[in-house]
Amino acid sequence: MPKENDPFELGFFEALVAKNPRYAEAISVLAELYTASGLHDKGLQMDERLAELCPRDGIVFYNLGCSYALVNRTAESLSALEKAAALGYCDWKYMQRDADLAILAGQPRFLELLQRMRFHSQTAGQK
Repeated sequence: MPKENDPFELGFFEALVAKNPRYAEAISVLAELYTASGLHDKGLQMDERLAELCPRDGIVFYNLGCSYALVNRTAESLSALEKAAALGYCDWKYMQRDADLAILAGQPRFLELLQRMRFHSQTAGQK
């Protein structure tokens, strides 16, 4: 069940982003607020903007993958998650239990990504 966000908080960050559309930190907070409120389409819009502003940030692409999953866009979700991994996101244990990604559970492409990430983390730890 989505949590109720403080309308002042949402309005505050919406105003910050409207005033400065490239303010990545405010966009990130606004994306989280929208998603937590169940406003998944708005959260996705913010995550897409953030991915344009931060094209080399694995966490940004992880969050984008979650947003795509929440609106049932599984192919885009998987692509964003693969990019997140390529950019260094490596928390496969969290990824496999993240409720935002529940729609991907059991999908071969998702399971292969988790397997690659797990293997990479194990071999990186041996160096």
